[in-house]
Amino acid sequence: MDKAIPRSPIAGVGHIAVAEVGVTERWPLAMVEITAIPHVPLTRAAIEARLGLTLPPANTAHLGARTALRCGPERWLVVGERAAETLLPTQLERAAAGTAAITDVSDARTVLRVAGSAASALLVQGCAIDLEAMEPGRVAATSMARLHSLLHMVDESPSFDVYASRSYAAFLWDWFAQHAAEFD
Repeated sequence: MDKAIPRSPIAGVGHIAVAEVGVTERWPLAMVEITAIPHVPLTRAAIEARLGLTLPPANTAHLGARTALRCGPERWLVVGERAAETLLPTQLERAAAGTAAITDVSDARTVLRVAGSAASALLVQGCAIDLEAMEPGRVAATSMARLHSLLHMVDESPSFDVYASRSYAAFLWDWFAQHAAEFD
C-alpha cells in the first residue's frame, strides 16, 4: 500500500498580495504538540537540550531552526520545515521519556503568514486582540474570523503567523482575501 502524500489544504490558491499586506500559506511544516502529563514532572531541560531549543513561558515563542510556541498551560507546539524535520515526533518522544504526551499535528493545522505594513489592520478586523500592544515573539490564543486560532507575532515588519484547524483553511483564506482587498 502506498503512503499518502501530504497535500496542502489550500493547494494552488497562490498568494494574496495587495499594496500594504500579503498572505501566504506556510507549507509544508512539521508540527508536534508537547503536553505535560499531570502529576509527572516534565523533563523540560532534557527536551530543550536534545532539541536545541527553549520551551518558552506563557504567551511567548522561541524562534530558531525550530520554533516553539507556548500554546497553553504545560503545552507547547514545536514547528519546523517538514523536509528537515521528518524525525521530529520521534526525537521529541525520546526526549520526553514518558513525561509528556507527544502528538504529531502536522496535518491537523494550517499556518498562514500575514505580513506588511497593514498586517495589523487586517488582523484586527477578525480578532479582538490589541495588536498595537503585541510585540515580536508574543503568542495569543484568539478567535480569528470566528475560528479558534493561535496568533504569533513573528517580527516587527510586522509579520504574524495564524495557526488554525486545517479543516477551516479554505474559509480562513477566503476571509483574508476578501478583507485584504480593502487595502488595495
